[in-house]
Amino acid sequence: MEDQVKIPRLLYIVSGLLVLLGSVAVVLAFRLDGTRAWANLLLNNVYFVSLAGGALLFLSIQRVTHSGWSAGFLRVPEAMAAFLPVSAVLFLLMIPGLPSLYHWAHPGAAEHDALLAHKAPYLNQGFWIARMAFYFLLWNLMFFLLRRVSLREDRDGGMAWFRKGEHLAKITIFLFIITFSFAMIDWVMSIDAHWYSTIFAIRNFVAAFHHASIVIAFIVLIMHTRGYFPF
Repeated sequence: MEDQVKIPRLLYIVSGLLVLLGSVAVVLAFRLDGTRAWANLLLNNVYFVSLAGGALLFLSIQRVTHSGWSAGFLRVPEAMAAFLPVSAVLFLLMIPGLPSLYHWAHPGAAEHDALLAHKAPYLNQGFWIARMAFYFLLWNLMFFLLRRVSLREDRDGGMAWFRKGEHLAKITIFLFIITFSFAMIDWVMSIDAHWYSTIFAIRNFVAAFHHASIVIAFIVLIMHTRGYFPF
């Protein structure tokens, strides 16, 4: 039986207060300046989905490279990646704010802009929402499968589940890098549809992996000070 992490009561209280404070801040933001509120919601969502997605990438890389050094704390990136379903809900809540975030989402914007008209088959609200839904369905499916294999591997032992996890991880790395790159183009770069960068998408998925690795290390160190991960 794995040791269960014991969350201090004080942390529950502080977290609850922060959630309450954040909820009040969101309500006030939309009452005072809706445009800035949508922008901050987008920033928040992209930041945390990057950490969750980066953790999924970290987890997959450990399996593909047969890394033994990280085997003892893979539950940490798994827990971080478990935020992906929550991220999906937060992005769905952002759909009404698309016209406030993206110029191309304004009704009739493409009629007076040749470049927006050229990009309209890709940059339109319906296709944007469909792509967003596809990204999250794929990422959550990959996470669910990897998590299932991880739990079965611990329970049953042997090499069969290990090999299945490695195979799934290879697919996850390939699909995540491509879809996350397109997601960053959709969610961030398209804020200014007249600007583009050939390295923007690559920079963002590398940053997601980098930042997730830092947070994983930070969590492991904190848990070590509380008696977990004695090795």
